[in-house]
Amino acid sequence: MKTSSIMLGLLTLLLLICVQPTAAMPLQAECEISGVITKDTTWGPESCDPYLVTGNIRINPGATLTILPGATVRFDSYIQLEVAGTLIARGTPDAVITFTVLKSDTPVLWSGILFQDSSTDAKFDQQANYISGSILQYIIIEKAIQNAVRIEQSTPYIDHATFQNSNPNPGTILVVKSQDGLFQITNSIFQNNGGTLSVQDCDERFVQPGILSVEAESAAIVNNQFLQNCASNIISLTSRNESIVSNNSIINNRSIALINVESPINSVIVSGNILSNNRSYIGLLGEGNVAFHMNTIEKNTLFEGIYDQPEFYALFAEETGGDLSTPVDAKDNYWGVTKSSDIEKIIYRGLC
Repeated sequence: MKTSSIMLGLLTLLLLICVQPTAAMPLQAECEISGVITKDTTWGPESCDPYLVTGNIRINPGATLTILPGATVRFDSYIQLEVAGTLIARGTPDAVITFTVLKSDTPVLWSGILFQDSSTDAKFDQQANYISGSILQYIIIEKAIQNAVRIEQSTPYIDHATFQNSNPNPGTILVVKSQDGLFQITNSIFQNNGGTLSVQDCDERFVQPGILSVEAESAAIVNNQFLQNCASNIISLTSRNESIVSNNSIINNRSIALINVESPINSVIVSGNILSNNRSYIGLLGEGNVAFHMNTIEKNTLFEGIYDQPEFYALFAEETGGDLSTPVDAKDNYWGVTKSSDIEKIIYRGLC
């Protein structure tokens, strides 16, 4: 009987514990930040939510800023994050990192992220897995002006990034100028950028300079999506060594050229890309040693109002030096039409 009473008492105590209301987790306060980062620093949603950047931020050489998954960083008008050291911004599929404007209703946007020459390049193992260095992964960058990201003579790694709702006038959403090493951007999305913030309202008489512009020693632009942007070029690449533009989807944009590639020395392979339902002048524009393989170019229409061109060209191949005798390397592409006479109408070859 005594044992039963003890057991009953324990059960009653356990029930009382279980039904007690739990205290709500306190909300993290917002933090205002600006200035120079001179030592290793970590930002995370457990510390501040959001981070309010009211003055320019600079990461000095030798210092690392690590931004944890789920963090939100809001920038005041014309404010920039300058990376002269190392920036590690690695979110997750369920907890992305967001870089955006301070006030959602402001007409004046922030000035993006600048990677300087002294910033730490990304490093990879022999299986092409990221090891160290500057990285933007599982992040959102939105509502920037001029350049959402500008890379000067450095090679951070960009993967699973979303660039959206930015106005690059007079710049480019993502611009890369690096003559050393391999620049890689993979699995990323560019959507609703350029001019006004929707393709439907894009002024046909004036388009912004570009969405992704890369001038690099070599580059890998792989498995990205470009959706509803307005710009002169959607992808622009100038490369001195072997590079690839592969498995990208370019859908429902307005532009002059969808993919514009120049390679004066070594080969660039443009393969497996889908160019569909765009309004443009040119699908694939190539100058120099460029190969076009297994691309799909279909359901595109002429972007009227800028140039006097009779129709949309699926391929526009330019040659330097006055030699048109070498065949263009364009194998196994689907041009949206099947008759030879129709294919000939949408392929142009000339001298530049």
